[in-house]
Amino acid sequence: MAGGDDLPVVDHHCHLSPNGEGIQAAVRFRAAGGTHLFLCTQNYEPEPPRTLEGYAAQFETTLELARRVRTETGVVVYPVLAPYPIDLANVASVLGLDRALELHCRALDLAGRLVREHRAVALG
Repeated sequence: MAGGDDLPVVDHHCHLSPNGEGIQAAVRFRAAGGTHLFLCTQNYEPEPPRTLEGYAAQFETTLELARRVRTETGVVVYPVLAPYPIDLANVASVLGLDRALELHCRALDLAGRLVREHRAVALG
């Protein structure tokens, strides 16, 4: 196996929060030799989204974090978007299962559109 400075060091499933360490975690990753990360969306609010607009805001937060990591650290970032699977159970208790399923499907459609627009690289 070839080694050296050109060997990518990848975190294939990373979460960052604007309310926590945020970009500083990416700074530490870079300082430790990290070069690439897959930034996965997460819930940034105490409760999971209950509307499509809530998911749109969540995805935009992930995309903004990715932009900041790129510009502030030089780390290559691949945004990955989707609703958290457990959100379905949490939201179903409030909206009912049918409405919660519809919301998740619409959120996945939105995430897919962002992938097709090359703003994110994958659903996940």
